[in-house]
Amino acid sequence: MAYNKNFRGGISIATGDINNDGKAEIITGAGPGGGPQVRIFNDKGKVLGQFMAYNKNFRGGISIATGDINNDGKAEIITGAGPGGGPHIRIFSSKGKIINAFFAYKQDFIKGVNVIACY
Repeated sequence: MAYNKNFRGGISIATGDINNDGKAEIITGAGPGGGPQVRIFNDKGKVLGQFMAYNKNFRGGISIATGDINNDGKAEIITGAGPGGGPHIRIFSSKGKIINAFFAYKQDFIKGVNVIACY
């Protein structure tokens, strides 16, 4: 289970080699109703890391993608805030450190954003 067995809000999933070990990790983001938690798993389902992408009280869900944004050879984690959170995009390292952040639209847009990356 990516999150608590009682959580029914769904998840967003992406894969990418975010720790540069030659294997893709599984990255999840909690859906609506859950906190903005990102969890990172190996291919066996072991949790490798986790962090909050936005304010811990936000419950709109998050969209997840991965891609080598800064051309360092490993994928970064990209998040988009769901409905109620505005068009806030954040890019994180594998350890949950913010690398960059921006708003995809005017900040008063509160319908959420989905993210996708190709590499």
